[in-house]
Amino acid sequence: MDRAQPGRFAAFYFAYFAGLGVFLPYFNLYCKHLGLSSWEIGALSMTVPVGRVLFSFPITHWADRRCRQRGVMRVAAWGSVAATVALFFPHHFPGLLLAMAAYAIVSVPLLPLVEAVTLEGVGHYGWNYGRVRMWGTLGFICLSVGFGRLLDGLPIVSVVAGMAVLALVNALTVEALPPGLGGIAQRVPPLMPVLRRPALVLFLAACVMMQASHATYYGFFSIYLASIGVGPGTIGLLWGIATVAELVVMAAASRLVARLGEGRVMALSLVLAALRWGVLATSTHLWVIGASQLLHAFTFGTFHVAAIHFTHDAFPAGLRASGQSIYSLASFGIGMILGYGASGLLYDPLGARLLFAGSAGVALVAAVAILPLGRGGGEG
Repeated sequence: MDRAQPGRFAAFYFAYFAGLGVFLPYFNLYCKHLGLSSWEIGALSMTVPVGRVLFSFPITHWADRRCRQRGVMRVAAWGSVAATVALFFPHHFPGLLLAMAAYAIVSVPLLPLVEAVTLEGVGHYGWNYGRVRMWGTLGFICLSVGFGRLLDGLPIVSVVAGMAVLALVNALTVEALPPGLGGIAQRVPPLMPVLRRPALVLFLAACVMMQASHATYYGFFSIYLASIGVGPGTIGLLWGIATVAELVVMAAASRLVARLGEGRVMALSLVLAALRWGVLATSTHLWVIGASQLLHAFTFGTFHVAAIHFTHDAFPAGLRASGQSIYSLASFGIGMILGYGASGLLYDPLGARLLFAGSAGVALVAAVAILPLGRGGGEG
């Protein structure tokens, strides 16, 4: 890699998160259109987190030990294209679950591997991680807002078509990435002594709780808004507000982490997450909901940048793709499984507002728990 490469990583992040900009706000609406129940939608939402738990770490750790990061990235990217295309065909829960399971198996190693190589550039060439990663936020904004407007005049199956096209674009950006870590033989240190460190255990527990608190939002926010009379275009706009706020903060997040330390930034982010979910639990006014979306800048943006830096520092060279995979497994795997499972089972009997109140409580507990966490993988 050289100093000119961050643009290729920015293109990857743009395409990867543009795909999520279609999937997260609109795929559940597509499932609702097919007549799936809330628990079936929750089960589909859990498929990718389950894939992270079962497959992400074994695959990325194998790639670390064999120096095959580049090859695994390519298989994950092109496999994601094939699995997304497969979502066109089933119209009932069993078939959709099978297609989503295939997607989960092939796709989950991709982001942790790219994150590890990006952080290599941060360490060696002084890249600003937040400024590279913010292009992913921009991609999410463009598609979450723009695609909502398109859906006002397009059939709902266009959601799957959009996901497939963006998966193809993402695979092409992976082909353009430099090899980075791949092919450099190095001694891989033992993993278990790192995993036993109390600071890392505390960090991973906080990540699980933060993402569990997001599950009602990711799984049912669009459905909740539609139930109170909000149209697809406005739903997309509300998702877009969140990611615009994230974009504004993302470029400065690395400097904030350097100033305050990862632990304090993550604790502050969790407090603001509790505030955000508390607002959604207590108000149905559209302008209040829109204002609460601004807090996504912290509930995802600053928390994620702090967590990525903490993970990179906590794991030694030779284990950093494994480390990013473990962070992803805890946050977007275990955390989302617990959150999606609870929200899928409880959405119909309790409703969105009570679930958001529970999310606020989870985030507040995590904020208190993580306060002792310091900088660079250490405590205090």
